[in-house]
Amino acid sequence: MTLARTLPTLAVAWLLSPLATAAAQPSAAASADEVSGVWKKHEATLIYAGFTTLYSCDGLRSKMELLLRLGGARDDLKVRSSCAGPDDGPSRMTTAYLTYYTLVPAGESAPVAVAPAAGKAAQAPPESGIGTWRSVKIAANTPREIQGGDCELVEQFIREVLPTLTTRNIEQRMSCFPHQVSLGAISLKFEALGPLPKAPKPSSGGKTPQ
Repeated sequence: MTLARTLPTLAVAWLLSPLATAAAQPSAAASADEVSGVWKKHEATLIYAGFTTLYSCDGLRSKMELLLRLGGARDDLKVRSSCAGPDDGPSRMTTAYLTYYTLVPAGESAPVAVAPAAGKAAQAPPESGIGTWRSVKIAANTPREIQGGDCELVEQFIREVLPTLTTRNIEQRMSCFPHQVSLGAISLKFEALGPLPKAPKPSSGGKTPQ
């Protein structure tokens, strides 16, 4: 009887101890990598006139959308394109008009509200957001949409667009040669600060049809 009464007493004492309180707290590891900041808007124009690969309007648009997302741009990015030739075929010169948002960490240089000119509406204050760092590797077939012939486009992306994204630890070993396609020509690695991953959609719970 004494032992039976003592065990519940010890259990209650442990639950009230600092050790038990710490064990009951949510793990901080899940949010340790989250970064708070503000979203900065970018508008840019990329004019592609490579020698090795020619793109249609749709082709350049899809490649730039992929590269921007890999670089941490927000999901609401917009890419418009125009071609010197037919819209449905490769063009010697293709232009992409980019509009996208990147997350600037709190405490770093961020967009500030500017007093409106006479007769113009005031700009909205910067939108706050939370993101996370992730490792990115771009090479031929990594991701699968990037091919060896995209070397000149990736090189131009590094030169003109990558500096506007929030990145760190950039490593690049590009070796693009006109009119040559090499699987080892593209080598780009970096960490990008971008939106939090989307939560997986809940399962419907239904049985898979046979």
